[in-house]
Amino acid sequence: MGNSLTGRVWVLDTPSTSVNVISTPVRIPSMQWHPNATDNDLIVQDGFGNAIWTVRAKIGAPDNESDGIVTWSNPEPQTPFHGLRLHTLDGGKLYVTIS
Repeated sequence: MGNSLTGRVWVLDTPSTSVNVISTPVRIPSMQWHPNATDNDLIVQDGFGNAIWTVRAKIGAPDNESDGIVTWSNPEPQTPFHGLRLHTLDGGKLYVTIS
């Protein structure tokens, strides 16, 4: 599919260890990952390569099963990240809410 950066909820499914999804400051109040299978890995970084969220799926959510969806909430939603990189995505889609 390719990453979609339209609207307030971005849909990301194409990782890169070196290319940012966006390189400008961005406020991210929350993210939701719908992994394809158990033991899928996700690593989200800021534009400088600093970890924002690192997680391994306990169960999959290939058809959006609510039990398998993993959620991250930003403790400081008004503080922008300097860019965003989807470093690792073993499977599924990452939904990034921006403000």
